[in-house]
Amino acid sequence: MSCAQCHGYDASGYNGPSLHNLTISDDRMAVTIKNGIAGRMPAFLKKYDDHQISALVAYLRVLR
Repeated sequence: MSCAQCHGYDASGYNGPSLHNLTISDDRMAVTIKNGIAGRMPAFLKKYDDHQISALVAYLRVLR
């Protein structure tokens, strides 16, 4: 639910970009989820722990 309001319920994009077929590294995805992108995406460091962020990265990898 944290991602859907910007990336859409199917992660194909809405106000934010599509999360399908990402080409960035897993580490970069995790850092982006944790720290956000200034002025574009909030940080989720306080909402999700490292295990949950790893699960999110694994989920994003299967989106096609």
